[in-house]
Amino acid sequence: RVAAHQPAVHNRFHLLAVDRKAAHLVVNDGKEIREIQLATGLHVVTERSQVEGDLQTEREKLIAARMKTHLESGVPSQRDLAGLLSVHAEDPFDGTCVHAPAYTYGTRSSTLVWFYKDSIRFLHAEGPPCETKYQDYSTQANSVLALL
Repeated sequence: RVAAHQPAVHNRFHLLAVDRKAAHLVVNDGKEIREIQLATGLHVVTERSQVEGDLQTEREKLIAARMKTHLESGVPSQRDLAGLLSVHAEDPFDGTCVHAPAYTYGTRSSTLVWFYKDSIRFLHAEGPPCETKYQDYSTQANSVLALL
């Protein structure tokens, strides 16, 4: 449905859509809307994700390096992932948690999701993850999963 829209009708976005069979990232870059099926594994989706594997920015290099470390040690914990999403940098746009008040811009929320065969663990911080505690919405997410 989303791909049927003209890209300019909406602001740019990254939309994660998941069911029991697959996970997809729908990306509107302002010029085109495309869908990418995500492979099993760890994914970090941000408002500026490089979805084609192009590591152009320091931020993307940081995410890739940290993801590799977490994957080598097994399934990342909540603490591991919250730490990954709370990294600040000298240039605020190079961190995973962005604080750029001069631009009235910054990380507004953070969500951690683990998909298992028959269940979901879903945590959400309604604010920057460096300042906001994650709330557990797994019960609600599993209720939705049961409907699929």
